[in-house]
Amino acid sequence: MQLPNDRLVVFDPVTQKVKDARTEQMVDSLFTSMKKNGLWETIALLVKRWEETHTDEAKEFYSALNETRKTRSNEDYADTKDKSTRYLAEIPIRINTAINILIPDIVFHNAGYHSRDSRKFLIEFARKFPQFRVGKKL
Repeated sequence: MQLPNDRLVVFDPVTQKVKDARTEQMVDSLFTSMKKNGLWETIALLVKRWEETHTDEAKEFYSALNETRKTRSNEDYADTKDKSTRYLAEIPIRINTAINILIPDIVFHNAGYHSRDSRKFLIEFARKFPQFRVGKKL
């Protein structure tokens, strides 16, 4: 089935909903990659696909991240002027959502609290994907 704007869709007989075929294919490929290649290669694939398929969103995100970097008092550690908060990395919402689906045990809280596992994950994420770091140093 094709919609008038040439988007391919699939029909989910369980939920009785029409879904975007590319999204469904991406989800399937992520779970397959997770089983075959492991977490970090799967996240690398996710980041690459996000940058390729959402180029405007990626440009806006990186631009906003650069602005955030400029507002930190220390560019190495990206902390606030009163040193009460240190910014480690920012993850785009689409990538964050996919990560939470792939590994639901890692929960990122908006209130600033992170479990020990999510903190370890964020540090490793920032090491492997330096383009998302706020400061230069971890």
